[in-house]
Amino acid sequence: MTARVTIYLPADVLKAVRVAALDQDVFVSDFITKAAQAYLASGDLEAPEQRMETEMPAARKVGAATRTVLELLGKAGPGGIKVSDLRGGSIRAGNTLGATDAAVAALSEAGLLHRAGNRWTLDRTDGSLDA
Repeated sequence: MTARVTIYLPADVLKAVRVAALDQDVFVSDFITKAAQAYLASGDLEAPEQRMETEMPAARKVGAATRTVLELLGKAGPGGIKVSDLRGGSIRAGNTLGATDAAVAALSEAGLLHRAGNRWTLDRTDGSLDA
């Protein structure tokens, strides 16, 4: 089974991958799959405990982004905030786009955020979330 994924590569790396895949007469996706499998099989990976010392675990990243998103929405007031301003404000606060999007998705799924056009608004109907 395969899954579709979008990856971002520097232009020079992508060009080299395309040339190498062409030289080997394989699709780029097959080339990248084989390269990833070879890398994983090599055992040249940091142990999870070493990685956690230098990187913030995903749950903490999403938690930090959630706090930022709620703060930005609280400051925006009842009119809400443009999607681009929410994302940009969260990134300027030091969050990643992935963590920001995960926070927005979780808050939206929980019924705390609503999107109307290009604006996010905070649901304050229960009065539990004050600005």
